[in-house]
Amino acid sequence: MASGGGFGALDTMNKTLKNNRALLKKINVFERVKNYNSSLKGRKVSIPNKKASEEQLQEIKVRTLREDKRQTMKQVTKIAVVFLVIIALLALIITGVLNR
Repeated sequence: MASGGGFGALDTMNKTLKNNRALLKKINVFERVKNYNSSLKGRKVSIPNKKASEEQLQEIKVRTLREDKRQTMKQVTKIAVVFLVIIALLALIITGVLNR
């Protein structure tokens, strides 16, 4: 048995904490945001004020629902394929085909 078991893990943990503390002191997010906002002060940002009609909103809703359904079907298909592969491998292990 090695003497001082677990010291390596504790040492690594302490080094990680020290490095994270140093990073927190080095990076000041508030200063970065403040500098970014001050650089935008002179600029004029125009956001178009468009209103969508009821037909456009309905089309967006239908398109979004269709995309969601497609994504769900993809996920279900992937899970089913993985499940079938696992069942096939278990069947092969149980029958002993892989143990030869």
